[in-house]
Amino acid sequence: CHGSDGFGDQKKEVPMLAGQYTNYLWRQVEKLRNRVRIHDEDDPEGELLDAFSDEELRDIFAYLSTVDD
Repeated sequence: CHGSDGFGDQKKEVPMLAGQYTNYLWRQVEKLRNRVRIHDEDDPEGELLDAFSDEELRDIFAYLSTVDD
């Protein structure tokens, strides 16, 4: 949904992940994991990101934080 390059989709109002601060991304993931934030209103119980370990997410966030450099 955020695009294969992480730059989102302005037409669909999907924000970019590329260049985001790692701390911001962690806060959002914790909200998703704790079901405080809903990613998909059609599937509010979806397990988005649950399949990823913290280490895998750390690697993904490290990459995303440098994409726009």
